[in-house]
Amino acid sequence: MAHMPVEVIDIGEIPTPAMTQAITLANSLQSEFFFDRLADGDAAPFRMRSFTEVYAPDLLSEMDALRSRIKGFHPFLIAFIDAEMNGEKYSNLFASNRSEKGLGIVTEKDPISQARAEAGVGMRVEAPD
Repeated sequence: MAHMPVEVIDIGEIPTPAMTQAITLANSLQSEFFFDRLADGDAAPFRMRSFTEVYAPDLLSEMDALRSRIKGFHPFLIAFIDAEMNGEKYSNLFASNRSEKGLGIVTEKDPISQARAEAGVGMRVEAPD
């Protein structure tokens, strides 16, 4: 059975070991899709970028343009970023997509947790009795 490729692009300070572990786990749990990093040469235009804030529709458009310029079959692209992400209607998003085009963005940035950490406020979670 053929696997549908899903390629990921890491933009910014995404921890490489964590990304590798996530890709390995995703591939081990199912067989319909094959997750892998987009080739370094193809991902280079994004790897040189760093964001503190992203407007999701713009980045999705840039990803669509990138895909049209690179050779090969790239039906699904997911960008992982370390920046705050805003959309047309909502702000502080954790993900955004254009599913009809096979494009997605996920951020690991959590402004609320970051603000708590900077303020020295911790969260304590206890198991219910």
